[in-house]
Amino acid sequence: MTDRKQILVVDDEMEMGSVLDEILSNEGYRVQVVYDPVEALDYLSREHFSLLISDLHMPQMDGVELVRRARGMVPELPCVLVTGEPTAESAIEALRLGVKEYLLKPLDTGRLLATVK
Repeated sequence: MTDRKQILVVDDEMEMGSVLDEILSNEGYRVQVVYDPVEALDYLSREHFSLLISDLHMPQMDGVELVRRARGMVPELPCVLVTGEPTAESAIEALRLGVKEYLLKPLDTGRLLATVK
Protein backbone atom coordinates (compact mmCIF):
# COMPACT_ATOMS: atom_id res chain seq x y z
CA MET A 1 0.00 0.00 0.00
CA THR A 2 1.29 3.44 -0.89
CA ASP A 3 1.38 6.36 1.51
CA ARG A 4 0.84 8.94 -1.22
CA LYS A 5 -2.41 10.82 -0.93
CA GLN A 6 -5.01 10.02 -3.54
CA ILE A 7 -6.95 13.11 -4.54
CA LEU A 8 -10.25 13.25 -6.38
CA VAL A 9 -10.55 16.37 -8.54
CA VAL A 10 -13.96 17.31 -9.93
CA ASP A 11 -14.33 20.10 -12.46
CA ASP A 12 -16.56 20.36 -15.50
CA GLU A 13 -13.82 22.25 -17.39
CA MET A 14 -11.22 19.90 -18.90
CA GLU A 15 -8.53 22.59 -18.86
CA MET A 16 -8.91 23.21 -15.12
CA GLY A 17 -8.94 19.49 -14.40
CA SER A 18 -5.74 19.09 -16.39
CA VAL A 19 -4.06 21.99 -14.60
CA LEU A 20 -4.92 20.57 -11.17
CA ASP A 21 -3.81 17.11 -12.26
CA GLU A 22 -0.44 18.43 -13.43
CA ILE A 23 0.20 20.55 -10.33
CA LEU A 24 -0.71 17.78 -7.89
CA SER A 25 0.90 14.92 -9.83
CA ASN A 26 4.15 16.88 -10.02
CA GLU A 27 4.10 17.00 -6.21
CA GLY A 28 3.78 13.21 -6.03
CA TYR A 29 0.05 12.92 -5.37
CA ARG A 30 -2.07 10.31 -7.11
CA VAL A 31 -4.84 12.21 -8.87
CA GLN A 32 -8.14 11.06 -10.34
CA VAL A 33 -9.84 13.77 -12.39
CA VAL A 34 -13.51 13.52 -13.28
CA TYR A 35 -15.64 16.04 -15.12
CA ASP A 36 -19.03 15.05 -13.76
CA PRO A 37 -20.02 15.19 -10.06
CA VAL A 38 -22.24 12.10 -10.41
CA GLU A 39 -19.20 10.16 -11.64
CA ALA A 40 -17.26 11.55 -8.67
CA LEU A 41 -19.82 10.07 -6.27
CA ASP A 42 -19.41 6.73 -8.03
CA TYR A 43 -15.63 6.89 -7.50
CA LEU A 44 -16.16 7.76 -3.83
CA SER A 45 -18.34 4.69 -3.41
CA ARG A 46 -15.59 2.42 -4.79
CA GLU A 47 -12.24 3.94 -3.83
CA HIS A 48 -10.54 5.65 -0.91
CA PHE A 49 -9.48 9.27 -1.39
CA SER A 50 -7.53 11.47 1.01
CA LEU A 51 -9.04 14.68 -0.37
CA LEU A 52 -11.81 15.95 -2.64
CA ILE A 53 -11.19 19.11 -4.65
CA SER A 54 -14.27 20.34 -6.48
CA ASP A 55 -15.28 23.24 -8.64
CA LEU A 56 -18.18 25.16 -7.15
CA HIS A 57 -20.19 25.85 -10.31
CA MET A 58 -20.99 22.81 -12.43
CA PRO A 59 -24.08 22.15 -14.55
CA GLN A 60 -25.12 18.75 -13.17
CA MET A 61 -24.64 19.49 -9.45
CA ASP A 62 -22.85 22.33 -7.71
CA GLY A 63 -19.80 21.76 -5.55
CA VAL A 64 -21.68 22.43 -2.31
CA GLU A 65 -24.18 19.66 -3.08
CA LEU A 66 -21.34 17.36 -4.14
CA VAL A 67 -19.56 17.97 -0.82
CA ARG A 68 -22.82 17.38 1.08
CA ARG A 69 -23.34 14.04 -0.68
CA ALA A 70 -19.68 13.05 -0.42
CA ARG A 71 -19.74 13.73 3.32
CA GLY A 72 -22.83 11.54 3.56
CA MET A 73 -20.74 8.70 2.13
CA VAL A 74 -17.38 9.49 3.77
CA PRO A 75 -17.98 11.84 6.74
CA GLU A 76 -14.29 12.41 7.48
CA LEU A 77 -13.31 13.27 3.86
CA PRO A 78 -11.51 16.64 3.70
CA CYS A 79 -12.95 18.82 0.94
CA VAL A 80 -11.78 21.93 -0.91
CA LEU A 81 -13.97 24.10 -3.13
CA VAL A 82 -12.58 26.11 -6.04
CA THR A 83 -14.48 28.92 -7.74
CA GLY A 84 -14.06 31.77 -10.16
CA GLU A 85 -17.34 33.31 -9.01
CA PRO A 86 -17.41 33.41 -5.21
CA THR A 87 -20.57 34.42 -3.39
CA ALA A 88 -21.20 35.05 0.27
CA GLU A 89 -23.88 32.34 0.24
CA SER A 90 -21.57 29.66 -1.16
CA ALA A 91 -18.79 30.65 1.23
CA ILE A 92 -21.16 30.42 4.20
CA GLU A 93 -22.48 27.04 3.08
CA ALA A 94 -18.92 25.81 2.57
CA LEU A 95 -18.11 26.82 6.16
CA ARG A 96 -21.21 25.05 7.44
CA LEU A 97 -20.12 21.87 5.66
CA GLY A 98 -16.64 22.10 7.15
CA VAL A 99 -14.87 22.65 3.85
CA LYS A 100 -11.13 22.86 4.50
CA GLU A 101 -10.52 25.70 2.04
CA TYR A 102 -12.43 27.90 -0.41
CA LEU A 103 -9.96 28.76 -3.17
CA LEU A 104 -10.45 31.39 -5.84
CA LYS A 105 -9.58 31.10 -9.53
CA PRO A 106 -7.11 31.84 -10.91
CA LEU A 107 -5.48 29.46 -8.46
CA ASP A 108 -2.55 30.44 -6.33
CA THR A 109 -0.46 27.28 -6.69
CA GLY A 110 1.35 27.85 -3.40
CA ARG A 111 -1.90 28.19 -1.49
CA LEU A 112 -3.33 25.11 -3.22
CA LEU A 113 -0.30 23.01 -2.29
CA ALA A 114 -0.24 24.32 1.28
CA THR A 115 -3.91 23.37 1.61
CA VAL A 116 -3.35 19.89 0.21
CA LYS A 117 -0.40 19.24 2.53
